[in-house]
Amino acid sequence: MIKSVNLENLNIDLYDSFYNKSIYSTPFHNLDFLVSISCIRKDLKLFFNIIYSNKKIIAIMPYFKIKKIPFSMVALPYGCYGGYLYHNKQEFLNYIQHTNPLKYISTLISYNDDAYKKLNLESTTYSTWILDINMSYDTLFSTLPSKTRNQIRKSFKSNVYVMGISTVNELKQVKVIYRELLLKHDIEAPYDDKLFDNLYKFSKKSKDIIFKVAKFENKVISYSVFLKNHNSIFYWLNASLSSCLKLNGTNAILNDILKYACDTTCVEFNMGAVPNGNSGLMHFKSRWNAKEKLYQNYTSKLYKLIRKLK
Repeated sequence: MIKSVNLENLNIDLYDSFYNKSIYSTPFHNLDFLVSISCIRKDLKLFFNIIYSNKKIIAIMPYFKIKKIPFSMVALPYGCYGGYLYHNKQEFLNYIQHTNPLKYISTLISYNDDAYKKLNLESTTYSTWILDINMSYDTLFSTLPSKTRNQIRKSFKSNVYVMGISTVNELKQVKVIYRELLLKHDIEAPYDDKLFDNLYKFSKKSKDIIFKVAKFENKVISYSVFLKNHNSIFYWLNASLSSCLKLNGTNAILNDILKYACDTTCVEFNMGAVPNGNSGLMHFKSRWNAKEKLYQNYTSKLYKLIRKLK
């Protein structure tokens, strides 16, 4: 049996158990993050697809319904990794091979779960950039290219310091930096300011949403948002004041988060994808010894047909 419930009817303790224990859990499955997204997209509504076998819940997947498209399932928006959380893969495979729970899926970005290859879905391959952090911080730092190490040292010699965002005034400065980024890159579909408000709020209570700022002379010059789970940390948002790039605020933040990450159970630091043609971003990630990793984006044929008929 398959059942969909909204957030109000979700057993949160049960969901957190799947989130914290499933090997296919990603930082984007974090409930606070999902709520942050749901608050800024009025065209989407958050649901949870629950699979039962012999009256036992064997899998849960967060997804969004597109309000204007019946039966739609977006898992998840903004290029975030999605998919089912489950404990027993064979049990899950046995179920989906006989019942396709994703026949209406619009897009499902699966980071490392090959279970969806068993379904009649179209697949596109993308890549992201991964840094192995299954080592001590000192070892990791010593393996970084000398230019990266020097930029980190330079940031501290310039009296740049890193901290978790803590005040509304810092949040206002972050929004100014983000608006500068929008103008610089002519971004047509920006995040709503409310997203930063939500991330600020949840970062104060959630260990898995980390909102860092780099400051110089008591002014925010860079910010970064990281999402984590028990296995990995994802580098989601970042920007710096263009007038302060030489202070290496982003490098200081990355150094700070990696120092923290090496003391957790996390084994990888995901630096995210690189848009086609962005050679500068590719070069930046290579300077942190990140390596390319492939993942899949699945789309149902039925959803494509529905879109054509709209």
